Amino acid sequence: MPTKLSEVKQLFRQEVRRIWGKKVDDYIIMNYVVVEDKRAAMSIGGAKRPRAIGNTMIFMTKKHTLYIAPRTLNYNRAKLLALIRHEVIHLGHPLHNKEFFRLCKQFGAMLTEESYKTNLPPYRAQIKQGSRYKTIKRFDDELKAYNWLKPYCIKHKIRGRILI
Repeated sequence: MPTKLSEVKQLFRQEVRRIWGKKVDDYIIMNYVVVEDKRAAMSIGGAKRPRAIGNTMIFMTKKHTLYIAPRTLNYNRAKLLALIRHEVIHLGHPLHNKEFFRLCKQFGAMLTEESYKTNLPPYRAQIKQGSRYKTIKRFDDELKAYNWLKPYCIKHKIRGRILI
């Protein structure tokens, strides 16, 4: 049974309180919009500068919009919650960096939609091919990915990167 937008709003507010220890309505004006032509399942719009240190919110931009793809409303509750947690963490950490992923793991948030639906290891070792990067191996641990990719790139004289 599809989830209603009102349920998404309620879950979002609940997760803001759980993760950041703040009541969302007291700090920000949140708009919730279902967008038909959306590649991402859900995304949050607002200021793009860091607003948290670790688990502590130090600054919260006043206005945000949560963009929701219609398919998201058909997700099961566990997947929807994991996705909402991912977006709630973006309130404090707008970039996908180490602190962001640490909080995702701590609170059971979805790291990426792809890794959630396929259960693939989240860390991707990629090599540059022309103007694009190609994933050549996946890892469960960032350090293992780095330790594998660095000698590979040196040996083959190519650029590489680790993505999650």
